[in-house]
Amino acid sequence: MYGDLFQDEIAKCLVCLGINGASKFQGVKFGIIALMKIEQAPYIIWIHCMAHRTNLEVHNLFSM
Repeated sequence: MYGDLFQDEIAKCLVCLGINGASKFQGVKFGIIALMKIEQAPYIIWIHCMAHRTNLEVHNLFSM
C-alpha cells in the first residue's frame, strides 16, 4: 500500500513506463509490458528511456 492507494488502484492509473528496450520488457507475448496489459494495466504504453537511448548512441558513435 502506498499512502491511500492500493496496488490495484495504482496499476489502473499507470499509463506509461520507461524501459531500457530489453526484450524481457518489450516482448510481445511474455514481456513485462505484455503481461501488465493482460493482468493489470490494459492501457499501458512503453517508451525507450531517452537517457539509455542516448548512451547507446554515444557508445555506437565512439566505437566506430
